[in-house]
Amino acid sequence: MPKLKDTDEERLTSVFLSAMGEMRWTQAHLAEVCGFCPAKVSRILNHPMEQKFSDLSVVAKKLKIGNLPIV
Repeated sequence: MPKLKDTDEERLTSVFLSAMGEMRWTQAHLAEVCGFCPAKVSRILNHPMEQKFSDLSVVAKKLKIGNLPIV
């Protein structure tokens, strides 16, 4: 049985993906805007709770997300 995602991780991923959808940005475009490689953006979107808070903050700022739902 696959490991279930943590609720906070799911919520954060959902917030990022929703903002990307509203801005019509791809992962590649987000990576370019943030100055990250595409693989790093993929890791941030798939496993945000395992990433540095500073990286999450950069992504949130570029996506114009005011408050990150992190406990």
